[in-house]
Amino acid sequence: MTDQLLAPPVAPPVGPPVPPLAPPTPPRRRRTHVSEAAITLMKTLSLSDKLKKNKQIDDANQARRIKNLDHLTDPTNHPAPGSEIASLITLDSREMEELRTPSVFERFKSMLPEALFKILSGKSKKRPGDLLVADQDKRRRCFSGLREAQHRSLGVTQEINFDHQHYNILFQTEDCAPVPLNFFLTKNLRHIADNLATLPLVKVNPTDDSKIGKSPRILDIEKLSASTRFGGELSISCAEWTEAATNYLNFQQRRDVEGPEGKFSSWLYSHLHFFEHCEDRIDYFEAWKPLEQRLRLKYRSTPEPFNEDSYAFLYLQAKGAHDIASKFLSQHPPSQSSPHFPSTSRRPPFAGPSRFPTPSSWRSPQPSQPFLRGNKRSSGSSPPCCLLCARRGHAADKHYGDSERATFADGSAPWARVGDKQLTTPSGQEICISYNLKGDASSCTHSTDTRAHVCSFCGSSRHWAFSWTCRSRPSP
Repeated sequence: MTDQLLAPPVAPPVGPPVPPLAPPTPPRRRRTHVSEAAITLMKTLSLSDKLKKNKQIDDANQARRIKNLDHLTDPTNHPAPGSEIASLITLDSREMEELRTPSVFERFKSMLPEALFKILSGKSKKRPGDLLVADQDKRRRCFSGLREAQHRSLGVTQEINFDHQHYNILFQTEDCAPVPLNFFLTKNLRHIADNLATLPLVKVNPTDDSKIGKSPRILDIEKLSASTRFGGELSISCAEWTEAATNYLNFQQRRDVEGPEGKFSSWLYSHLHFFEHCEDRIDYFEAWKPLEQRLRLKYRSTPEPFNEDSYAFLYLQAKGAHDIASKFLSQHPPSQSSPHFPSTSRRPPFAGPSRFPTPSSWRSPQPSQPFLRGNKRSSGSSPPCCLLCARRGHAADKHYGDSERATFADGSAPWARVGDKQLTTPSGQEICISYNLKGDASSCTHSTDTRAHVCSFCGSSRHWAFSWTCRSRPSP
């Protein structure tokens, strides 16, 4: 006990003091891949949706970096540091391969995060079929198996994924020329995807000034439309039109730079929705499908806002023409001896099967007769009367080769002109022959923008030539 009390004290350790242990670093909180359910859902997103989301995440990360920099350089005014950086959604090797294709890269480059843009901007593939995989023999082409199988349910139509590289040719073609609606039937889209390497292509002039000197290759629409597989746009049935219109709307929404809610996408939806929801659309399909095609193609060159009243008026006109033609057919069945029905060889190319001829076809003259000979009478003893000079004994085509301008019997000059074997206004617009023969009783299906409904004698829109309002009727 005494020895323990008298023992010398223990000297303190020599050297710097040992700092206390730092508290353990808390685990990093996930911001993107927060759960297995979220990761599974991300895998189902299309390439376009993944890139849009990654662009948002990348922009938010840039803002966080700036906030951290402000906090480090000026903690007084910026006391709070930025939050942790969020990770991007993973792109698989198939999607990276797609982005290396020049046409796909051009489409999505505005959506690419900065780091990914730098990686891809200098490594675009020269050919869409080349695989940039280091450990793969580039001398061979083989199925990579990178495409994920899509589950299907019996009776449920699978939506076409236009983000796949096989459909890039459709985007390239639509940029240069309108792709016919029947190409968007599901069976035709599958055929394009499965036989892309053997489809006929054609070189066209570049539509973008930045690509002058580069002749893009697009689908040969004329050759494919002549084939039995694709056929003409007007050859499809009403049910096929509905199917093709659905795929076409999906395709055009992908093209719209403003997205599915953009001006063009909204117009196209209203346009297709109108024809899809007409109550008698099936009975009158053959009547309105050329109208739908004409209005859709017209928007490409002269875009106008959708006007439901205007569409309803044009739809009623098409129905009226259909009813008149059907009634005429029931009273005058077509035959080989009838001069009013052209043979099938004179039908326009790719017009498709039709249950009735259009009014312009069953009123058209024989091939050997000029169009303006329509003011001759086919029966009776009275000689024809000219729609240009109002004299009997000849038709308007007599004046085709005249070196001098025609005159009326009193020596005055007629208002109409003759140009390119047609009666035209002084400004060059074609004058409607049927209207000048029958007036409001004529069954014209064209618009007044195509042929003018004016008197060929004086130019008045209040009466027609053979009403003999402005001129005296010549004696027989």
